Amino acid sequence: MLILADVTENSAAAPADPFESKFVTGTSGDIIVASRGKGGKYTEHLRVKVSKNARKPKHTCTDVRFHNNTQAVVMCGDSKAVVDLGTPGSADTLGSSRLRWHMGEHGNNEHAVELIPGPYMVSASSGGRGYGLEVRKLHADGSATLVQTCSLASGHALKWDRKRNLLWALGSSVFPQTWEYRDPKEKLDPYWTCEESEHVYGVLCAYPLREGHERPLGHPMVFPLPDSQELPESENPKHGNYGWREGPHDFAPLPRQDKFLVSTDMHSFVFDIGEAMRLGASSKAEMKKLFVPAEQSLLEGFKSPMEFDEFKAVSIHSNGDVLICQARMVPPGLETAQVETEYTPDYVSSWLTVFRPSTKEHYYLKPPAYTYKARWHEEPAGWEGITLPS
Repeated sequence: MLILADVTENSAAAPADPFESKFVTGTSGDIIVASRGKGGKYTEHLRVKVSKNARKPKHTCTDVRFHNNTQAVVMCGDSKAVVDLGTPGSADTLGSSRLRWHMGEHGNNEHAVELIPGPYMVSASSGGRGYGLEVRKLHADGSATLVQTCSLASGHALKWDRKRNLLWALGSSVFPQTWEYRDPKEKLDPYWTCEESEHVYGVLCAYPLREGHERPLGHPMVFPLPDSQELPESENPKHGNYGWREGPHDFAPLPRQDKFLVSTDMHSFVFDIGEAMRLGASSKAEMKKLFVPAEQSLLEGFKSPMEFDEFKAVSIHSNGDVLICQARMVPPGLETAQVETEYTPDYVSSWLTVFRPSTKEHYYLKPPAYTYKARWHEEPAGWEGITLPS
C-alpha cells in the first residue's frame, strides 16, 4: 500500500499533527484519497482502480510521482497509469476520465515509475541488469509504445530533474545476491548477479534527455554509493536474507537545497547534487565524499527500534518534515497494536513515521492496511515534474 500525506502547498509552518490533512493511499490495485479528521475519523473521498488483478501484497502500489501537484503517475502491481487526482469526487473505476494512460502488461517486479518530457513514461525493474529501465512513448489516444530499454540492476526509484534535463535513477552495480545462493542455471548470465568476492554497491545514475531522439535517454553519469554490506543473517539458509547484500530503495529531493536523501537496506545518505555535477566522472573514493550519512545532518536525532534499516520510502515536505516508510517498524510501546495478516510480507509496515528535524519529534500513523511506499502530496520547488498535454 502507498500512503501520501497532503498539506497546504508552500506552507511555511509545520502543522501540529502532520497526518491531520488529506492523504492518498493505495491498496489492492486502488488509489484512494482520504483524510484523518478530528477524533481520528477515517473518511474516503475518492477511489480510482489502477490494476484489475491486484488482490495480493505483490500487487499493491509501489510508487507514485506527482506532476504540477494535479496528476500522478502510479505503479500498481502489474499496472502503470497516469491518474488525475485534482478534484476528489465520487468513486471511479478503470476506464474513467481520471485514467489518462493505463498499461497493464506484466513487468519484472517493477518498483518505480516517472514521467519525462515527450511525454514518456519510464519504469524501473528490481531484477538483474538485463531488465533495468523501460521507456514508453505516451500517445494522445491513450496508448503507449516501448521505445527504449536501459541496463540497470535492482532499479528502485526514479525522479525527473527539469533544471538539469536529467532523469535520476537509483539501482545497484549488480544484483545484490551472490551466485552461490541462486539456481545454478542463472550462473550462465554474467550480468545477473555478483561473484562472492566482487564488490557490490548502489548507484545513483543521471540519464540526460535527448529531445527528438528515437531513444530519448542518453548514457548516464554514474555516482556509486559506499560498498554494500551483507544483510543480517545473510549466511543463514533458513532466513529471508540468505545470500543478500545491501541494496537501494528510495531517494527524495531536499527543499531549497541541491541535495537528495538516499535510502538503502541499512543506511541513509545525503547526496550533494551540485558537487556531483562539478566533479563529473571521478574515482569511487572521490564519489564516496558525496554521500554523507544522514544521521550526521538531516536525520540527526532520528530514533527507531530498527535504527536506519529498511527505509523503503522517504519524502521531505517544504516545511522540513520527513515522511518515512520503514518495513516492519512498530513504534516503541505500541508492539501490542501490531496485527499481522496471513498476506503481510516482511517488506511492508503497518506504521508510517514523520520525523521533524527542527524539534527532533516523531509522529506515527497506523493506516487501515500495511504500507510500502510513502510520499507527501507535493513536489518541492524545482521538482514539480512535467506538464502533460491536454
